[in-house]
Amino acid sequence: MEILPFQIRMDSLFVGVLLTYLVCQCDLINRLKKQSLLVFILILTISILILGLSYKNLIGALDHSLYNFLYALILIAIISHRKGLLGKLLRIKAFQFLDLISYGVYLFHQFISGVLHAILLNQQPRLNNIKDLGVMLLALGVSFLVAYVLHILIERPPIRFAHQFKYN
Repeated sequence: MEILPFQIRMDSLFVGVLLTYLVCQCDLINRLKKQSLLVFILILTISILILGLSYKNLIGALDHSLYNFLYALILIAIISHRKGLLGKLLRIKAFQFLDLISYGVYLFHQFISGVLHAILLNQQPRLNNIKDLGVMLLALGVSFLVAYVLHILIERPPIRFAHQFKYN
């Protein structure tokens, strides 16, 4: 993986801002509902491009940009087809819970896994046997618990505060 200067990695922020703008334009979302085949073809094309370039080790600095656009297209497909199968699947309570804690899990899972492997097995995290799997699953559970507690104590209060205001 290449390390690129901050200015070159601004594509992630740009894609996020662009996606937010597009979602706020209700007329565009309505038009995309009618163009679902085009969105699907773009998702498929970018996926094949990523796979092909990755397989040949030619993706280089484009990997982040292509993944960003792929994720943005998938989100557009989900948002514009909320009543579709994918939209229904993502409204399952378990997925909504994972949505709430995902950032906390992302932040702390490696630390928790490393600490538990060091304390319980006196080793770095790895998956070679059933004991390693047990500690890995324990680390996953502890990560979920820590992320949920942090969501309640740290994330939820400012979210509730922000919901008191009307944004146009």
